[in-house]
Amino acid sequence: MVRVFSGVLIGFLSVAGALSLAMENAPEVSEKGVPSHCLAPAPFENHQGKPHAHDASKASEHAGALALVPVEAATHVVARGGCWSDPSIWAGGAAPDDGAHIYIPADIGVVYDVMSAVSLSTLRVDGRLHFSTDRDTFLKVDTLVVSPEGHLAIGARTAPLPARFSAKIEIADNGPVDVDWDTQLLSRGVISMGRMEMHGARKSSFIKLARDPEKGDQAIVLSEAPRGWRVGDRLVLTGTTRQPVGRYAPGSNVNNVAFTDEELTIAAIDGATVSFSAPLAYDHKTPRADLKAYVANLTRNIEIYSENAAAIPVHQRGHT
Repeated sequence: MVRVFSGVLIGFLSVAGALSLAMENAPEVSEKGVPSHCLAPAPFENHQGKPHAHDASKASEHAGALALVPVEAATHVVARGGCWSDPSIWAGGAAPDDGAHIYIPADIGVVYDVMSAVSLSTLRVDGRLHFSTDRDTFLKVDTLVVSPEGHLAIGARTAPLPARFSAKIEIADNGPVDVDWDTQLLSRGVISMGRMEMHGARKSSFIKLARDPEKGDQAIVLSEAPRGWRVGDRLVLTGTTRQPVGRYAPGSNVNNVAFTDEELTIAAIDGATVSFSAPLAYDHKTPRADLKAYVANLTRNIEIYSENAAAIPVHQRGHT
């Protein structure tokens, strides 16, 4: 599963799949002497052609997105397939630094295998960029564009990113968008016109409660044992009453107290019983046995999010 958000949660992608993974202390090595996790991803059958030939508006946006990342503006170009961390894959042998403009040409595959604090300006993928699935990864970028022939992947349908690892793409907080450079306001995020797939660890997205939680409870009982939930995961327990909002009332539309939703952090899991450290602030009673509240799990091991999302204007946050 993948979580995508810009200060707030905007979507979940749930995929099926099973993982068979054998790991040793040292990485496996192919016959060519290249670590197995650095083998260039295989190409996929793309669907090239004139994009949006019958929709001038969409065609304009398509051209505008590619204009943000012209090949000739690249400061760092991948010369051959392999791991991002390998200096020899970069033309000139120089690894990307802050403010870099990256270009991955068509027919070249790169495995992103680092937790890097380097803040990239742009990243254009005409080839293939696949994230490692045997380690944690972190990529910070202002604008990432996958062209029509490009492929961005984290995990695969038959081999999703294992739950013990995370992959994060942080959209950099670089201040207001430069409207002279980006006249259509398309930048600051992940723009895919090709193939993009993200397959994270499988888990139950939401589950119905077995009984009504009450104020002061430090555990909830679910209607079934959750799949894939872990200690430390963040939950949202839906509110079932509305607090009054007004000058002398405790409720607020700003902080969501008005709707009595509660955000919880898992402290322990025992079958269908989930415990948390802080007691509930509200009752979550329902009128009938078949109308129990639900609890949703917000934690995913693949995330795309905005840097400093809570502190910057909405129009300045990243998007997908």
